[in-house]
Amino acid sequence: MKRLIAPAVLVAYGMIPVAAFVLVRGSDSPESVGSDVALSAIPLLLLATVGWRLVWPRWKLVGKLIVHPSIYAILSVYIGSWTIAVAWLHQGVFGLGVHIWFSRRHGFTWYAVEDPERYVAASKEMVSGTREVQ
Repeated sequence: MKRLIAPAVLVAYGMIPVAAFVLVRGSDSPESVGSDVALSAIPLLLLATVGWRLVWPRWKLVGKLIVHPSIYAILSVYIGSWTIAVAWLHQGVFGLGVHIWFSRRHGFTWYAVEDPERYVAASKEMVSGTREVQ
């Protein structure tokens, strides 16, 4: 039963942008672009609020908070409300999916990382490609 929780969360997560897309269909008006960006940024803002301790290096969090909404605005002009689905898929499938994989690989509970310092150390180790001798 525990093995089905993560896939169920990802499926439920994927349904939210579909519902938002149905609710917010519009033109390329500034209001439409603004609502697309706001709906697209919900996961980013939620994760920034909850998981800011797990982001390394720290400037990456500020960069994401600036770059992601800018990209969503550009996408909204070109693909309209489909931006919401693209953003949620990117943040959910790639972001949350990689987080779940990484957490399981390193022995963390993916929804409540017990030791943020060890998580950041494991992230640094994975990025550098080296293992520290303990």
